[in-house]
Amino acid sequence: MCVPQINTIFKRDSKMRVDICDDLALWNKNVDEIIHLFQRAQEAGMWTQQEAAGHEARLEVLRAQLNADLNELVALREGVAARQLSERN
Repeated sequence: MCVPQINTIFKRDSKMRVDICDDLALWNKNVDEIIHLFQRAQEAGMWTQQEAAGHEARLEVLRAQLNADLNELVALREGVAARQLSERN
């Protein structure tokens, strides 16, 4: 599971490194902001409540899928790293 204490770093290339947990936190913050925009659009009369709720529901499904996929990736990478470390010892 991706939590702030876990600092698993993945290499994209030799010059760039990405902290998946930080990216996931930023993604979730951005989703929250988009949901707020959906609510504002509904309040402004641009969308009905049903339209806004539909967009919000689809975005929440996408968020849940991405969070699950990235948490699984982090767990798999940590498992591989732990096995490699134990094989060295």
